[in-house]
Formats: sequence, structure tokens, C-alpha cells
Amino acid sequence: MTNLSKNQFYQPLLFAAVLVAGMLLGFKIASSYYFDRPAFFASKKEKPYLDHLLNLIADKYVDSLDMETLYENGVQGILSSLDPHTVFIPPQETDQVNEELQGNIYGIGIEFFIYRDTIHILSVLDNSPAKISSIAPGDLILKIDDSLIAGKKMDDEDVIRLIKGQMNTVVTLSVQKPDGQINQLKLKRQTITNNSITAAYVMPQQPEIGYIAIRIFSENTYTEFKEALQQLLKKHISKLIIDVRDNPGGYMDAVTAILDELIAGEHTLLTTKSKSATEVVATKEAGIFEKGKICVLINENSASASEILAGVMQDLDRGEVIGRRSYGKGLVQEQFALPDNAAIRITVARYYLPSGRCIQKDYSHGKNEYQQEIYERFFRRKTADTSVAPPNERKKYFTASGKVVYGDEGVKPDLTIQYDTLYNSTMDSVFRYNLIDLFAAQYFYFHKNDFASYSDESGFEKSFNIQPVLRNLLYQYLHSQLHSAVTSTLSPFQSKTDNLLKAAFAKLVLGNNARTMILNTNDQTVKASVLQLKKN
Repeated sequence: MTNLSKNQFYQPLLFAAVLVAGMLLGFKIASSYYFDRPAFFASKKEKPYLDHLLNLIADKYVDSLDMETLYENGVQGILSSLDPHTVFIPPQETDQVNEELQGNIYGIGIEFFIYRDTIHILSVLDNSPAKISSIAPGDLILKIDDSLIAGKKMDDEDVIRLIKGQMNTVVTLSVQKPDGQINQLKLKRQTITNNSITAAYVMPQQPEIGYIAIRIFSENTYTEFKEALQQLLKKHISKLIIDVRDNPGGYMDAVTAILDELIAGEHTLLTTKSKSATEVVATKEAGIFEKGKICVLINENSASASEILAGVMQDLDRGEVIGRRSYGKGLVQEQFALPDNAAIRITVARYYLPSGRCIQKDYSHGKNEYQQEIYERFFRRKTADTSVAPPNERKKYFTASGKVVYGDEGVKPDLTIQYDTLYNSTMDSVFRYNLIDLFAAQYFYFHKNDFASYSDESGFEKSFNIQPVLRNLLYQYLHSQLHSAVTSTLSPFQSKTDNLLKAAFAKLVLGNNARTMILNTNDQTVKASVLQLKKN
């Protein structure tokens, strides 16, 4: 589902999820420090009003209370007056949040979604228990252990809780294939590598240009990036596109290490200023790609570490930034462990790019308005050319070559690519419910032999095309799922649906790298970056 976010039809639906991720992702993790509750609620003057109040309520309040919830609400109340990125992480969410940054998850390795009270498998992660079983995209999950879930109203968290269970234990799934066959599968829950590099390839018909997409900056990202770049260099690329659209951030060390591979000479990459200290991060060693031309792709969902990557490249005139104005997060968090597996992320510093600018957008009007700002960009069709402050109030800074950049508003691209505003409610539903992926998985199940001759990504991209017969089958399927999906509502989007269907088949045949390659052939931001890199 991540790759679908590049479709503007699906953008509004992703905003909420990305906002939540952006609120939780920080740069520095200091999880060994523990608070006990009395000390946490006590002030330096030993006047533990909140702790005393909570104990008093627990003893005297007429109705029974859940004290854990009461404590959590107390913490949330304290944090509500602070910045939007200082957050409390409940015990049930801490492991999942940490897994993303650690680069590993535990479970069985499936991505699913719920449609019409049925759990559909969307993809299967490599090197996972699910991958070595007979589970495949398009399958339906009918039962998890002894729990019948088909036809029941459940949310994603309910399903995740049932599937994940305890580490190294076995979960039994009843899985139905597209032809109706039902299999009982026993899968052992294990730790699975969750790669942060989602695609790395040489651009079709552009052998000098490499492309790398980074979905998050985790503990493993720098190693993954360096390995991917080295493989591309072996194919003799001389130019590079780095795609951090929809990347909510992560570890500061990961992004600064990547920057050190791309920037020649001695330069300050980043300065962080806390209450008690100023730290400077600079280039350290010779990198493996210090001379080739680079474009960095961003959008409104590119936050924190993604903005550091784009902002540093821009401030040092190392590369062109293309897309739409980024989220605007210039704060640094540290994570501290709390009792019962809860955690708290506290903003401990601001970071400043080489030009001296801090890109943190204004949050003085409250968290609701702060979060709403990114929705307004979409619904008002704003682009990166639209600043968050009047021209006379914008803070000017200068890149190494003297080009003007601005603070307090995220990173404004050097070249703006506007939203694709052509869509309707029918197509919105098509993307929301992954209907093109469902059709592709079901078709592929019955026609695998038709795809047997495709063995490489570039060959598939060049020779596989959506024929009218296949397109008509897709339209019939969409109509069976959505009564409004008729030829007159679908035909204006033929190039988009053809591209997505081809990309879905590419993933089924050759993996996510192939899917991203196909999607990017119809991506205006990627096209613009190729043109930019081809200029002398």
C-alpha cells in the first residue's frame, strides 16, 4: 500500500497516517532511562500535586476507575501544552513504533487490508514465514487460530493483535485461495527484516541515472543505502534520484551518514541546539558519490530526517530538490522508557541546516491547527510555492552560492510539481480499497503461465502492456465491486489505471522494485527529475 501513496487519488487517506507517524518518529533514542510514577508527577520543589490528586481520586471517587488510563490521561494532559512532537506512546503501541526505527518487525510477514468485512492479503514480505508458505496476495484469511474472522466487523488493530501474538509461537491461519480452495497453515512468528530501501534500479532508457527510494530512516538505512548505491555504481550510473516522498523521518545518524557519502569536502551538515548544548554534525570521510548530479524528491509528507536530506543538499547546492513543500519539522526528540512498556518522546533540541535556517513551521496556534495545515495544502490545492507566512514575514537565508531559501516553513523545492487534481469519488474508492491490486492478484493466480517469460524488470517494463481485453476485464471487476465504476467514469483515467495494473502485475512477477519502476514511468515528479538531470 505504500507505493499507492504516490497516486494523488489516495493522498487524503494517507495524510492522517503520515501525520501520526510524523508525530511519533524522532531522531535520538535514549530508552534506558526510567521514571517511576511518583517522581514523574513530582516537581523539583517536591510538590507532587498531580500524583496526590490521582491518588485522592482513586481513593475517594464514587465510581470504579481504571488507574492505568487515569495515569495515561494525566501524562497526555501535561504534554498537551507542549509542542506537537512531544508525545506519549501507550504500552500497546511502543513495540510497533520501535520496530519501525529498528528496521525489524516480528510476526509472519503479511500486509493486509479489510474490505467488506473480509481480510485480504495485499503482499507478503521477503524472508518471512509467510513467504515460504503458500500464502500469496489475493488470498483471504478466514480464521486466526480458533477465531472466525470472515464476515465480522474488525479493525486493523484487532487483526494485528491476533496474528502477531507472542514471539516464537505458532499461529494457525485458515486461508482461502481465489479458486475457493481453503488451506490450514501453521506459521511460526519470527523477527523479519523490514527494509527501509523500497526500490533501487537504473532508470529505463536512462542508463546513466539511478533511482533509490527510502521509506524511513531506521538503524539499517545507511547500510542499505550504501549497498544499493554501490550496486548502481557497478552499472555505471553517473546521476542519482533519491526519493523521500512520504518518508516521515527517523534517525538523524542515518541521514547524516548518507549525506557524508554524497558531499565532497569539509562542510557542516547540521547544528542542533538544546537547552544546555550546541552540537555540530559535519562531513567526516570521502564518500562514494561526491561528484554525480543528484535530485531529491519530496512532498508534504516528507518530514524531519527527510527534510534534513533535502535541506542540506539544497543549502550546499549539492543537488536539486523537486516536488512539493515538505512537512516542516525542525525539532529533535529523545525517547525515554516509562513503566509498563510505555514511552515518552520529548523534544530536546532544534536543528539548523547549513544556511542557518530552522524549517520548523509554526505551532503556536495549537496542535489542531498545526495538524490541519497539511490537510489544507491538499484541499486548497496548495503547492510548494505557497509559503506559510506573508512575504514580508518570511525569514531569508542563503545557500552556499547565494540562492535565497526560507526558514519556518519546511523545505521549498527548487522545482515545484503541482498536485494531480484530476479525480472523482469512484476512483477514490478504487484506490482506497486496493481494487486494482485485488483484480491483479486474482487474475495472476489463474494466468501465471502468461507471465512466465518475464525474468527482469526492464524487460517487463518495455514489453508488457495492458491490452483492451485485459482492461475490459478490469473494468468489469471494478463495476462488480462499485456500481459507479462504469466505462464513462473510468475511461478518463485509463492511463492511470493501466499503469497501476501493470505495476501490480510487475510486483507479483518480479517484486516491489519492478512495481516502483512501472509506477515511476507515469510519475510527473520523477519525469521532471530525469529532465533536470539530463541538463548540462
